[in-house]
Amino acid sequence: MDVGTFIQSLWGGVLEAGLIAMVAVGLYLVLGVARVLNFAHGHILVLGGFCTWGFRETYNLNFWLAALLGLLIVGMGGIVMERFPFRRFYGNFVPIICVGVALIYLFEGGVVQFFGPETKTVGTVISGTSGIKGWFIMRNWDWLVIGAGLGCLVGSGLFLAKTRIGRAMRATAVDPDTANLQGIGALGMARYAMFIGCALAAVGGGLMAPKYGASIGVGLAWMIKGMLAIIIGGLGSFYGCLCACLLLGMAVSFSITYINAQAGYIAMFVLLVVVILVRPWGLFGKKITVGMPGE
Repeated sequence: MDVGTFIQSLWGGVLEAGLIAMVAVGLYLVLGVARVLNFAHGHILVLGGFCTWGFRETYNLNFWLAALLGLLIVGMGGIVMERFPFRRFYGNFVPIICVGVALIYLFEGGVVQFFGPETKTVGTVISGTSGIKGWFIMRNWDWLVIGAGLGCLVGSGLFLAKTRIGRAMRATAVDPDTANLQGIGALGMARYAMFIGCALAAVGGGLMAPKYGASIGVGLAWMIKGMLAIIIGGLGSFYGCLCACLLLGMAVSFSITYINAQAGYIAMFVLLVVVILVRPWGLFGKKITVGMPGE
């Protein structure tokens, strides 16, 4: 085995894991706090990429300023989604799923109307490559994406653990009725969750735009990756979700390197099946009873 290729695949897995985590952590917050399974969450990531491209190309803004504006706009859009289409259906699983599916078609149609069906590529932000000669080489932009992604995820963890709002969100996710008795408004926490979840996804979309471009057709694929991370990590486990993102990223990267591109998607579902067979409640989730009633 070529050591350089192995290390290259390892860092590629970290990069993929960071992008998956941008979707998965936001989805985790929305699902845990607002009790909303938003099937359009992957499209939120793509919208972040389109907003970054739009501000950069139309107004010739600096990439980071364009990404920041995209974050704010998509985050505010999350608050609007919580207030109008989702809030009236809280506690009703099927209507919420239908709203999510409707949002997918709304986003896809809106993007095609405003931006066109073509993939939009953001120009080069940082050029050049770096690494260890004879071992591995990565684009400088990939290093920056890894650093920015880790910074966002660490910041999210500290926010949930150290701030008053973060602790209130965690309490609402664990037991909304008890949290309400303590004066924590569930609706307010749901708004925070939707804003932060959508903003994180928008950051991921902005970071991936210079490398992969922005294409509305990949939204559902990213949504699936995020859901796989939550299921593998265990429902309700933030750190389990992060570990699952790392496992998925490694599975995709090494499969693509040593087999082919299609094997990367197969590897994710193989990982899911293996985890479910061994621990149906996920790697870090609470143990649950499985089987048919009466068994």
